[in-house]
Amino acid sequence: MPNQASENFFPGNTDLGESYEQKGRFASYWHQIDEITRLDPRSCLEIGVGTRFVATYLRLRRPQMQLSTLDINPELQPDLVGSVLDIPCEDQAFDVSSCCQVLEHLPFDDFLPALRELKRVTRSKLVLSLPDLRRRYPLLVKIPKLPEVRVLLELPQLFPQKWEFNGEHHWNIGVRDYPLERILEAFDVVGLRLEKTYCVFEFPWHRFFVLGK
Repeated sequence: MPNQASENFFPGNTDLGESYEQKGRFASYWHQIDEITRLDPRSCLEIGVGTRFVATYLRLRRPQMQLSTLDINPELQPDLVGSVLDIPCEDQAFDVSSCCQVLEHLPFDDFLPALRELKRVTRSKLVLSLPDLRRRYPLLVKIPKLPEVRVLLELPQLFPQKWEFNGEHHWNIGVRDYPLERILEAFDVVGLRLEKTYCVFEFPWHRFFVLGK
């Protein structure tokens, strides 16, 4: 995940600018790790070095998995220096690729080329997450002796906000001109099959996708 100074542009969340590493973001890291480990890959490519939390944890807990990191910034000391638009690897080099909270930092015109490049280097599955700014409110119900119920209540969007580049994100799901349907259509165009998608309960602005070839 990219290292950002703040994300205080998320609607209804005024404390995001105080600290990049907050509890909800670690929940997002957990889901990224969980989706990767569920796939049980022998090799994995992580796009974006960010805080190194995910890579450090995976290397500690799954030493048998060959993990490589890629980032365009050599100062972050990734295993591979390069762009997601031109990954310096052979076709199908990795069982799984993970690209979380990265592609929104590129202009949307680069979204399809980036997906094609990720598909090219991936043998099996792609774990992807993108910001989804539609308003959701978590509802947690706990009743003794009954399973816990977690629901994200989404408010209808009658007039999606217009998004302007803020120095970090060029676009986000749920703003004007970028509905979720446009993202799903892009997956179809490049031949990626949607296997699951969901928003993180503790951090509803992060939407995960698991995609197959």
